[in-house]
Amino acid sequence: MTQLTAAAQPDATTRRGGLRIRRGFLLLLGLVVIPLAIALITLPHGTPTDEEYVRMVFGTVAGYTVMAFSAVIALADAVIRRQRIVLYAIVAVLVLGMVFPLLGAQVDDLLRFLGS
Repeated sequence: MTQLTAAAQPDATTRRGGLRIRRGFLLLLGLVVIPLAIALITLPHGTPTDEEYVRMVFGTVAGYTVMAFSAVIALADAVIRRQRIVLYAIVAVLVLGMVFPLLGAQVDDLLRFLGS
């Protein structure tokens, strides 16, 4: 029988597969950076036309969707790892409670912009 050397034996401290992203970094990206980038990309450069109003509303909805998904993903990660579940549940409830009414307001804004 051959004996495994120390270099060939699997190390108990090595992580298995995948990219590991911290929840705080995920929330920073998903709640601030990406929605802000989407908003800046969809801003009109002059007086907005009807097409630019639609683009702005869709950009805002995309930003809100990213916010909602990042909060839910951070909560799911906390539940899977069983760490700070209450904190991330509170964050998810606050974010979702803010996002859903704002999505309805965006539809009203779009109808108001296109109606005038």
